[in-house]
Amino acid sequence: MVIEIFSRFGKTALLALLIFTGPAIYTQAQVIKGSVVDSETGDPVSFASVYFSGTAVGTVAGEDGKFELDISRHPALPLTISAVGYSSSTQEKFSPDKPLEIFLFPKVYEIPTIDISAASLEKERRNNLRIFRDHFLGRGIYSRSCEILNEEYITFNYGSDTVKLKAIALKPLQVKNKALGYIITFYLESFEYCRETGIALYTGKFIFTDDRSRMSRNIKERRRNNAYLGSAMHFFRSLWANELKTEGFRVQDSQGNNLSYEDIVITEDGQKYLESSGDLFISYTGINPRTGNFRLDRSPVRLLKNRVFFDESGYFDPVAIMLTGEMGKQRVADMLPIGFVPR
Repeated sequence: MVIEIFSRFGKTALLALLIFTGPAIYTQAQVIKGSVVDSETGDPVSFASVYFSGTAVGTVAGEDGKFELDISRHPALPLTISAVGYSSSTQEKFSPDKPLEIFLFPKVYEIPTIDISAASLEKERRNNLRIFRDHFLGRGIYSRSCEILNEEYITFNYGSDTVKLKAIALKPLQVKNKALGYIITFYLESFEYCRETGIALYTGKFIFTDDRSRMSRNIKERRRNNAYLGSAMHFFRSLWANELKTEGFRVQDSQGNNLSYEDIVITEDGQKYLESSGDLFISYTGINPRTGNFRLDRSPVRLLKNRVFFDESGYFDPVAIMLTGEMGKQRVADMLPIGFVPR
């Protein structure tokens, strides 16, 4: 599952897996069991990660490839299974009543890894890493507080004359967000940057861990609240509750007509869908977290399917919608996990 996000600065675009959801719902324990095996050999895949992408909920399979995971908090979300050297697998249908058998396919890298020794390649690598950081972490207010801890596992298709810069990560990237207090394990699936257009595309799956730093709880909560306000997570939660105006949002069509909840939301079998025949424009009014002044954000939205599924947690179908403008600037440095509750 991916969504395509375009932002205003530098004609930059981002293709990334971003799952925006909300408060955890605690219910009676529902535990799924399963095993992870190599699709070619049938051998167990030891220590594979089993998790809900975009959350802080997951587990690690044993040496024998077997795992157990309590899915009570997120029973409706797809389950992701990742391991070093394999392509991730996503399971959308699973049940505690039936053990899962997950087959992982060995990953074939299109980019050959090379030894960086010549001074010219070292300089090119520094430039490539700068481009990668700009488009992967973003340029939001917290991007400078984000650090990729294991950049040595990122490799590129070297050659400044090539139109597209491509990158792969031989191991999951460990991103330390010092501003928001998270460690993000990001399984990068692809990254491409077009030098001519300034457009970057990347895909991946990720899981959060709370960083137990010495940052005060009040500062951490304030910064996370700032990242939440006006985000896609905030918008879809507000839309579900029919509280757009109360939360500071306004939705318009391409002619500038204000649209109500009834104009854009349909409900079928207890599920809700965003529906529109044309582009939408989402405005958010609030307070700028840096200056304390009034802010007005504008985010054009294009539906790539007739309907976009979303739920009360803020989750939405990421392959069905293209976000641009302010919401399109949200990247790894601005991400919040499923279960985040503003205070």
